[in-house]
Order: sequence, then structure tokens, then C-alpha cells
Amino acid sequence: MSGTYPESGVSLQTFPIRGRGEATIKGFASPLGVGRGLTVSAGRSFATNLDRDYEHLLVVMNSDALTEKLSAITGRHIARTPEFEPIMDHAHPAAKALRDHVLFLVKALSRSDAPLPKVVLDEFEQTLVVMILQANRHNYSHLLERAAPDIALRQVRRAEEYVESHWRQSITLEDLAKATGVSAFDLFRSFKKSRGYSPMEFADRVRLDRARELLQHAGGLTSVANTALVCGFADLRRFENEYILAFGETPAATLGRVRGGDPV
Repeated sequence: MSGTYPESGVSLQTFPIRGRGEATIKGFASPLGVGRGLTVSAGRSFATNLDRDYEHLLVVMNSDALTEKLSAITGRHIARTPEFEPIMDHAHPAAKALRDHVLFLVKALSRSDAPLPKVVLDEFEQTLVVMILQANRHNYSHLLERAAPDIALRQVRRAEEYVESHWRQSITLEDLAKATGVSAFDLFRSFKKSRGYSPMEFADRVRLDRARELLQHAGGLTSVANTALVCGFADLRRFENEYILAFGETPAATLGRVRGGDPV
């Protein structure tokens, strides 16, 4: 199956699931298949020649979202949409992590019995945009790889205070950059250096503490799954694993003890 696609105002990222094919961008042809996807920058036309059994997941990336996130991360005014290298090798750790994230998100969104809360979707979207910018080489990659200066500890603490006050809502890099007055890139590196974990990992810690409080003061309708979702954890297994690491027991054990040993 062959096709030619005109220029558009969005960028595209493919994640092949099965089959093989070939993509041509700017006269350069490259094979496609499991482990080797296509990245199309906004304003680029391309052509494909695909096997009949070829199947992929497609992520459409809004140009404004990409430039706004880059501006927040780097602290620079980014006026033009990133120009990506056309082929992504999923063997690269950042690319593999991106693929795993996308596959998990698709699986979670496909569940009609447990729709994801808005706070979870918002942070998934933010994480997806950041991972796309890190996993693909583009004309702004050098800004993401530069050494970050140390910032004052008071700005790190200001970021912590913002997270502690806004844990119920989605927390974006733009929010933290605005709250601290420094770029998200500089904040992330300094936060990691001074605290040993990232701002988003700190947000997870705060939400775990709130989840424990909810379980310790549980009402009759409280469940582990609902508590996880309320506190921003879409993946119940991840929530349980992180809860055990933080508190030395499962969330079900906490809830069961509050209920006097009743089955959970």
C-alpha cells in the first residue's frame, strides 16, 4: 500500500506494531517496522510504501504545545516548531521509554470501566510531550543537553511548596517555571542535585502521603483503586509498588487495618 501525504501544521510520531514498510521524506528513504518508527515534522510532506499487514499507533503533536513546552523547559523563547530527524530507533532507552508510555496510555484509555481522571490525563499528556522532545533528535536538542546552573535552594523549596498546595490538580513544567521564576530545565537539574529526585517524583511522594491519609481515614465506600485515581495514579500496580516502598505495607493492608481486619 503506497501513499503520499502533503504538508500539515502538526507533527506525527508512529509506533509500528506489526508488518514492515518504507517511508520517504525529503528524498530520503528508510525502512519501517517494529522497533523503527517515523517522525514527521510539521510542514513536511512524506510518502510511504507499507505491507498489507502493517499496523502502527500514531501520535499527532500540536505545534503550539511542542514550542510552549520547549520554552518552559529551556527558559528560551522558542518561535519555530522543532524539526525532527525522520526516523526513531526504539532500541534507544529514551525512545523505548516513550513507546512503553504510549502503549500503556492506549491500554488505559481503552478501558471503559475505569475512565482516567482529568488530572491523570493532563499529566500523561505533559509527560508524553516531554518524552517526545527528549527521545527524538531535533534542532533544539542542544538546549536540552546543556549543563544547567545551580539555582538557589529557596527556589527549590518554592517548587515544593507549589506542589504541596496544588497536588490535587495537574502540575506542569510551565506551572513550576512560573512559580519559581526559573526555567523548568534549570529547576529540574537543581532539584535533582539538591534533593536526589525530580519535581515530578516529589509530586508523587506528596500524593502518596495524601493517599495514605485517605486510607487511614477511610469511609465505607473507600477502595484502593479509587484512592489511587483520586491521588493521580492511573496505574494501580505502580501505585501499590510505590506505596509499599514508601510505607512498608500494601495500601490494602492500611485499609484493612482501619476496618479492623475486614477483607478488602
